[in-house]
Amino acid sequence: MKNRNPGYLGPLLKFVGKLDSGQFCDVVFNLNEGEIVTSSAIKSMSTARLQLILQSSYQTEVNNDIPVILAVQADDNSKLQYLKEQGHVFGNPDYDGRTPIHVAARRGNFVAVQLMAETGVNISHADRWGVTPLSEAKPFPNIYNYLLGKGAKLGHARYEFSSQRVTLTDNEYRLFFASYYNDVNMMDALEYLGWNVNVQDRTKRTPLHIAAAQGSYDAVVRLLAAGANIKYVDARGNDALDDAIKAGDHKVMSYLIENALVRNQCTSFEDNIFSKGFSSALGIFNRKFEDVEITLQNSKNKTQLLTLIGANITAEQAQTYVTRQRMLSTSTNTSTATANQTTNTSNTTSEMVSQTRLSA
Repeated sequence: MKNRNPGYLGPLLKFVGKLDSGQFCDVVFNLNEGEIVTSSAIKSMSTARLQLILQSSYQTEVNNDIPVILAVQADDNSKLQYLKEQGHVFGNPDYDGRTPIHVAARRGNFVAVQLMAETGVNISHADRWGVTPLSEAKPFPNIYNYLLGKGAKLGHARYEFSSQRVTLTDNEYRLFFASYYNDVNMMDALEYLGWNVNVQDRTKRTPLHIAAAQGSYDAVVRLLAAGANIKYVDARGNDALDDAIKAGDHKVMSYLIENALVRNQCTSFEDNIFSKGFSSALGIFNRKFEDVEITLQNSKNKTQLLTLIGANITAEQAQTYVTRQRMLSTSTNTSTATANQTTNTSNTTSEMVSQTRLSA
């Protein structure tokens, strides 16, 4: 019996094991109940066919906007001139509302700013944070005065941060735009082809940042169900919840708080806190079993008791056993009482004889 836990402790031990694993929140809070179901239409397509469909999606963003922004980020003015000659539009904002002239002004690239301004782009467009190209040009007097002279408006102050060097694929850009447009079908296709749901752009923004900031509720749910991490912080120091709060979308905020935030915070508990506590309790439980074992080992009726405990007996059999034990006990007690009485009588007789001798 020693060190053997009863069978009914098995499920409990398994449950405790889950509490100390990544399944904690799923077990306790029952999060992410909804299963991701990829449409049968997507599943039935070949990879090549699906890629062709994706290539026809978000053509403006992928074929026009991305080449322009990449040229600006690389300070490749020759490429910008070439793109201008090819008829590319320079004024389209990205998923955070930033236009190529925002980036050029931030980088201090006067040639690029002038080239794009001459095409008639909106030089006062405010991005998601209220920053305009003129705000970005503050550290560069030549660009600042040029834009100011063309009537540009000053927006919120630029935020100082460092960009990281990354190279995104077309499909990764599509994921960012799908998050912006709340396009869950596009997400299904991208995941089916293989994706990194936590991919980051140059400013460490993830698709979840974009979906939360834009109020794309369905996209937020879809991304979180696929493993998007709410704890990722962008170059401005914001996570997805910060974006949702700034956007004022209460539905997205509630979902992030009640589902994602609770789940992610579960992992901050001390490692094995549950198993440590339960192990102590289980140790006491086992000690009780050891005490029972010691009691049985010292019992005169050890064999009968073990048989009775381990056997699958009926109530009638148990009653018969108890009655027999009582009868044996009564018989033993009667014999003991008779023996004691005989001893007492003998002692009384001896005393009487002694007294007679003393009298004589």
